[in-house]
Amino acid sequence: GETPGGVSGVGPTKSVDKLWAEVEAGESELRVLNARVERVVRVVCVRLRTRIHGVPHVLVEREQFLANGERRTRDMLLAGK
Repeated sequence: GETPGGVSGVGPTKSVDKLWAEVEAGESELRVLNARVERVVRVVCVRLRTRIHGVPHVLVEREQFLANGERRTRDMLLAGK
């Protein structure tokens, strides 16, 4: 969707302020490709596996606690920017 300031994307989009803070923090970068500015993010995924009493287990992140106090359901491998 289109947001104020001309930032567009697929699904929920960040405000321009949040996008700039992410760039300044080194969590992402902006690149120009085919006359469009694109956000580039490098994601690291961790798959931690073990056997407990002979039964295989994989560590899964169930929830994420955000700085503003919100909780987000994840149910996925550990991942981060």
